[in-house]
Parts: sequence; C-alpha cells; structure tokens
Amino acid sequence: MGLVPLAGPALAAPAIVVADLNPDTGLPPGQTSNFSFSISPDSRNLSSFTLTPPSGYALVSVDPVATGTSSIQGGAVVVTGLSTSPSQTTTVTLSAKTSCVTGSHAWGVVAKDSQNRNYSLSSGSDVSSDVTGSCHLGFVSQPNNTIEGALITVGDRQVDPSKVQVELLDDASNRVTHFPVGVTFVLGSDPSDGQATLSVTPEVTASGLATFDTELEIDTANVAQFSDYTLEPRSSTHPSITGAASNGFDIWESGSVCAAGSCTLSHDGDEYTVPAAGSGNLLSASTFDFSESNINCAGYTEITGDVVWHEYTGTGPVLVKIHITRTEMKASANNGQRLVGLCVGLVDEADGSPTGNDKWASVGVTNAVHQDSDGDGFEDIWVALAPVCPNQDPSASAPCIARQYGDGAGGSFTEAWIPGGDPPRRT
Repeated sequence: MGLVPLAGPALAAPAIVVADLNPDTGLPPGQTSNFSFSISPDSRNLSSFTLTPPSGYALVSVDPVATGTSSIQGGAVVVTGLSTSPSQTTTVTLSAKTSCVTGSHAWGVVAKDSQNRNYSLSSGSDVSSDVTGSCHLGFVSQPNNTIEGALITVGDRQVDPSKVQVELLDDASNRVTHFPVGVTFVLGSDPSDGQATLSVTPEVTASGLATFDTELEIDTANVAQFSDYTLEPRSSTHPSITGAASNGFDIWESGSVCAAGSCTLSHDGDEYTVPAAGSGNLLSASTFDFSESNINCAGYTEITGDVVWHEYTGTGPVLVKIHITRTEMKASANNGQRLVGLCVGLVDEADGSPTGNDKWASVGVTNAVHQDSDGDGFEDIWVALAPVCPNQDPSASAPCIARQYGDGAGGSFTEAWIPGGDPPRRT
C-alpha cells in the first residue's frame, strides 16, 4: 500500500467591511452632533449592520437609508434589509449626544451577510470620534450661611430648607441630561487656613441635576465680617469636569431662627436676647482666639482671652448676659468683678456711613481706636470700652453695660446692650 500526502483545500480569506464615520474630530462635549456612517463589503452581499455608540453617547435620531430599514434599538443604530454588493456603499446619517469627557471614543460595528455570517472590520476603517474639551458644572442654587456641622442649604441658616443643587452643562451652558456624573465639592476659599473639614456625600446627576440633601457640612466657623467660605464643584467620577466657585457664605458656631417676640441664643455660657425680634430674623455667635480675630482695649487685661462675634440680622439691639466664672477670674490679673469691662468693636457700614467711630460718638464715646482685627494690614474696626448705660431707655445707648453682679460662686455676670449687626466683644 502506498500513501500519498495531500494538501487540504486553501482557506478562503475572511470577508471584511470598510467603515467610516464622519465627522470624527473636534466634536463639542455633551452636545448633539450629526454623523454620517458609510460601510462597504469586500465580498458577499452585506445584509445588515449594527452601529453602537461609545459609552457616554446617546443616540437622538437616524435617517432612512436608500434601501433597507434603519431604526434605533437598544441604544444602537440597526440597519436591515440590505443587499449591498462589494461594489456598493451604504450610508446612514444619524445624530447623537456626545460624551462630556475629552478624548477619542470608539464606536462598535457588527456587520452580517445574507447568511448571517459576520464580517471582520478592515484595519483601514475609521469608526472613532474625538471630543474636544469637557462639560462643566454650575450652581442652580447657591449655598448659604449655616451653623457648624449643619446641612448647608439655600436658606440663610436653613430658614429656606431648599437644597443646594448643581447641574452639568455643555459648552453652550445647556443642561446635559444623558451623561450621569458623580458630583462633590472642595473648598474654594478657606478662611480657616486648613483647619476646617468639609464633609460631603457625592451625589449623582439625574437628568443633569445633582441635589445635596444628605451631607454637606463644614465644622469650623469663620469671622463673618471679614471672610467667607466658597465651594467649588468637582466630578467624583470624571476629574476633568469641574466648575466655578460658589458665592461666599459663612459658618457660625451657634444660631437661632427668631420667631416674632423674644429671641434667645445660648453660646459658650453666655445668653443673648432680642426682646422684640422680627419673625425670621437670625441670631448667631462664634468665639475665636487672638490668631483669628483680635480687638484690644489698651490698659486692660483680657479675662477670657477670646473674641466673640455675634450677629443679629434685625435692627434692634441685643442684650448679652456674659458669665465670667470663678476659674476665669482667678486665672487673670484683675481688680474683681465690679471692675470687669467690656471691649467692643464697631465696624463701618458697607457704604462707609456711618462709620464705627460715628456709632461710638453717638453714645458719647470719643476715644475709640481704629484697629486691624483680622491681621490683613488694614484698620477695619473701631474699638473702645463700653460705657455704663443710662437708667432711662438703656437699649437705645448700645453698646453699654446695663449691670454687673456676682454669680454666687466667685464669678460674675455682666449684662450689656450690643447693637444689632455683627460687632465683636471681649471681656
């Protein structure tokens, strides 16, 4: 028996298609762009193809084809009923919303012949699209003043509980609804010099909008008269997507929302009272050490070593009941509770009239000193010792000391009328 080796039949080269997508460069992020997609087989007749956009794109529409049927199914362009020969090209036009992230993005192509056999994609095909630039974030509702550790909302100290919202925007500042992104914040301006902690739970945009209703807090107060915080939005999922800083806002240590009538606030052992508050007005206070804010009445020794800022958003004066404990009295050189003074700073109005000095002069104090309370090199506050209040209508002479008395335990109380607004004081 003789054996003769035989060669097998030659394998046919795999059928391929050449595909091209235009335009393929310079696409704006997050916007609707029009595309033309063409496809040609090198052998056999092309019967159908599916064109799948990259992640982050969203198909808007597809035009009819010259022969066959075109539709959008499952987020892809599906063209069926073709009989495209190797000498022919099928072209379909479509529109899609692009990704919000810069870069080159590949489209998927699956092509089949009349016997449902797949084509391979030619190496000469170009089915990618390049987005230039990224979308950005913008505030729909701005953060507002609040208390340490409380949810930052749209309302000043949560008078309006509406939540802070951020939207995803394209280059034309239109909201982008098809591209979900996680959104968080970083501190833009930080008057705490790095001491504050911003706590935020990232939120994912829904139809282009992120609402911060879970956690958005700052744990450190700022001197509201001379500084503020800002928030800068950032995407937690796409680092290239950022946004401009918010409006400035303040963080207070303690605060009350006043109802009509008497309004009170307890802060650091002291009591603040507005006898005839207007409904919705706000009463707040924060305590700072000398490195953060300082006022000085020459010739007097500070007992507490702190500066307290308070703010009442109404017009009436505030009655402050200051408690100096026995421990505080013993820790400083002083002449007893009867000679405890109150060092008060008054700021100029925003338009410069009246000045803090004018306010002091209106209650008979002519020796107020212009001082730099925040260390920025500019004198910004008029400082003097509060005089004793007159017996008649003492609140009209704020700032002034109404009375002083012992607490029965070696300490003392000082009751003083302080103007509305946000003057600081030291004892």
